Amino acid sequence: MKNSMNEKTESYLDTADTEPFEFYESLRANGTVTWDESLSGWLASSYAACRAVLFQDDRLYRQARMDFMPQGETAQVMGGARHINVLQGEDHKRMHRWWLSQFAREPLSRIRQAIIIPTINEMIDRFQDQGNTELVASVTREVPFRTILRILGIPADSDDYVAGFRQALINVEAFNNFMVVGFDSAAAIAASNEVLSYLEPFIQDRMSGQGADFISKLWRDGPSILSNWTIDDVRVNCKIAISAGTETTGSAMSNVLYLLASNSEIANAAREGDEKLRERLVEEAFRLFGPVHFRERRAMCDVELDGVRIKEGDLVLPVIASAGRDPGRYNCPAEFSLEREAPRDHMSFAAGPRVCAGSALARAELLDLVNIAIERLPGLRLNPELPAPAYRGFGRRAYAPLHVLFDT
Repeated sequence: MKNSMNEKTESYLDTADTEPFEFYESLRANGTVTWDESLSGWLASSYAACRAVLFQDDRLYRQARMDFMPQGETAQVMGGARHINVLQGEDHKRMHRWWLSQFAREPLSRIRQAIIIPTINEMIDRFQDQGNTELVASVTREVPFRTILRILGIPADSDDYVAGFRQALINVEAFNNFMVVGFDSAAAIAASNEVLSYLEPFIQDRMSGQGADFISKLWRDGPSILSNWTIDDVRVNCKIAISAGTETTGSAMSNVLYLLASNSEIANAAREGDEKLRERLVEEAFRLFGPVHFRERRAMCDVELDGVRIKEGDLVLPVIASAGRDPGRYNCPAEFSLEREAPRDHMSFAAGPRVCAGSALARAELLDLVNIAIERLPGLRLNPELPAPAYRGFGRRAYAPLHVLFDT
């Protein structure tokens, strides 16, 4: 049995708002499962170790995201006691399958044509004639949020309404991103209730379940998913859609646009390539700069992970962003390549039974953004006269600001 303790190893906490990739290299060099004293938890840094944890969800490990606030307040913050991250067993499987079905090939094709592509074009219309913009504010914060609102059947045409709704969500996300290191549950509940105040009129109005929007579908399909389906279940799933489908996707958009604007070879390849090549580009962006850097798990029993003894109740963080750059899995892992044999084998969307149910939607949004940016923003490049992008964040990371120039 090897001991992964290393007193010289820094804490993950020290990497906030920096590029953490050198730290990930040091983790893998010191052992693929490393104790982080400041976090009081284990960091799994290799592809194999992360996969071993995530594929044993609900058997050897469980979700730990909710452990950082009193149990009675979990439902208030997350939106309901039957949040998909809390559900277990068959209930989780049924809810997870329902979400996956909403983004299967045919419904996703309709969403792309009716919502995603028009929303991207709507945002670009606002600045295309200027020859410059800051893409985080003008695109990556706007597109995912308005897309999810429209999927839910909530109008997203008023800038003031969208801005207020999005700020309420940002207030909640601020707590979610830092749950591991500190949590003010009272403030989080207040922020969560503010999000619900925007959703509630539409939830009440769609109780008949007659529409094609997601809120109507939740009312219509819910009783066949979970027993004793109530309005609280509709509420929590609307919150899931808003939370899971906006800030993380926006961060991923920022990272892929950073690659296009900062690397002319990547941009030229995208411009000259077909849709299949651009799909590879999106996957490589997820592998190199996946927005979510770790997942939170708790050991359900004593378990051995890559030769390290994990005790029941220990916190385990699969650092999936480190797994994406593991030289034991990828050749030249720090390099961007469109020639990877299996471009989708990264774990940016987690893996196993709790793989992200909205991964197909996120992939579609990034692909459509790349397609449209290549066509409508020729010569996209960073503006050398304005602040350069920096890689910021903690659990979720993205490049910002993205001051760019392009040819009109």
